[in-house]
Amino acid sequence: MNSLEVKNLKKYYGEKCAVSDVSFSIKSGSITALCGKNGSGKSTSIKCILNILKEDGGEIYADGEKWRMEPVNTGYLPEERGLFIKNTVYEQLMFFGRLKVNDKKKIDNAIDYYLKRFRAEEYKHAVVGSLSKGNQQKIQMIAAILHSPQLLVLDEPFSGLDPVNLNLFISILKELKESGMCILISSHQLGIVEELCENICIINCGKTVFSGSVIDLERKYGRDYLYFMTKENNADMPKAEQYAPYRYRIPVSGKEEFKRLFLSLIDSKMEIDEIGKHRLDLQEIFISLTENA
Repeated sequence: MNSLEVKNLKKYYGEKCAVSDVSFSIKSGSITALCGKNGSGKSTSIKCILNILKEDGGEIYADGEKWRMEPVNTGYLPEERGLFIKNTVYEQLMFFGRLKVNDKKKIDNAIDYYLKRFRAEEYKHAVVGSLSKGNQQKIQMIAAILHSPQLLVLDEPFSGLDPVNLNLFISILKELKESGMCILISSHQLGIVEELCENICIINCGKTVFSGSVIDLERKYGRDYLYFMTKENNADMPKAEQYAPYRYRIPVSGKEEFKRLFLSLIDSKMEIDEIGKHRLDLQEIFISLTENA
């Protein structure tokens, strides 16, 4: 699969419209983020892609043809864990693997490879319910990818991970991307999205408010600020917004305004510990696009 395209997706639950107009695309060898507030329609859109729900309008295409979801070509990590806690890790992974690949040796090899890659070999014969939340997330992730799917859909994949395992997940996702996999990630952790994803779709109230590259999003909605940190918690500076204790920022429209404000701060009587230029990050842009709905 080279691409998956969602066009004008609609989905109703009775008379309630959960998704009214969602469009985005996922390309081979790249990662697309699907972001939105709780209740915005992300999970419903994912379930339509996975054929868990039937859409009420719109189209989904794979390489220009109408999308026919096949489990053997698709991997899915749900937000809520779907593991059998009384089974061993090996039993669990073999069960999920054999649902999609009728080759026990191939699945055996994949289980050993990914347990080692996720640094979880020691848990191969452990009961799933005895594992920590983070290690259970590793097992669920392995279950989603051990059959080498063409399309990988991950709903909040970083839940429960400590910083070390978070970096491990990110490195493995980059490897999967380099292998040519189409990857869709739904996540509220926008700092990770900004680091990992080339493309993003932001949904608000069931509609796409932006779909495209993360770079284009930041170019379109990004804004520069002069920021400074003082020893006082009450900065005497016009238009200064306090965004954290002792930290302030002022919007600037260009180099000359930045220079003027910078010099006025230097000449002021305030004790300035830090000063510089800041641009809205992805989380701040996301809030600006969705906070009023």
